[in-house]
Amino acid sequence: MLDRVIYSLALITLITVPATLIAWLLLHPFVSFWRRVGPAKTLLFITAATVLAMLGMYLVREPLLRLRFGVHWPLACASAVLLAVSFYLNALVYRQVPKSVAFGLAEISSDGPGQLVTDGVYSRLRHPRFTAMALAVAAMALLTNYAAVYVLFVVYVGAIFVIALLEEHELKARFGSRYVEYAKDVPRFAPRVSGNRQRGNCDAT
Repeated sequence: MLDRVIYSLALITLITVPATLIAWLLLHPFVSFWRRVGPAKTLLFITAATVLAMLGMYLVREPLLRLRFGVHWPLACASAVLLAVSFYLNALVYRQVPKSVAFGLAEISSDGPGQLVTDGVYSRLRHPRFTAMALAVAAMALLTNYAAVYVLFVVYVGAIFVIALLEEHELKARFGSRYVEYAKDVPRFAPRVSGNRQRGNCDAT
């Protein structure tokens, strides 16, 4: 029973994380194009692409999930801590910003640059959702102990750095010097021990 649960968690991680990365990589480099296309068609296209990515990962699941190191309870305990922090960060994000912003609709909206939030979790991190997801993937790697999930975590960290740069480029175009000054004060992914709490970012990533 435990093995089945562990396998299912590894499979869900393997299917969903690459699809999420693909969605962001499709969105951020082509924001101007998607704004011309419109939110409905954009979401339809990106959803279709992510579904295909999920299907592709599912079809190659067996060779990818062949190597497993077994459950180790110290790693499982560390996983629980990482998951708790991940859930907490996501809760802070969703408490602070509208769901339309959290799901990336602000990037493809033609209704002005959007809103800048100037407090909360975004005064500590520029991309709290990226950090939360990285913690969640790391937690799944430690809990399931599959080699493929460890590899996926490494890929996620590299990909999310690129995606963050793309998003920040778009945010500078939208908000100009306000975002530039904000980025000087607030780190991307890991909070400072004594950070500036006066600024924030409207995009929940």
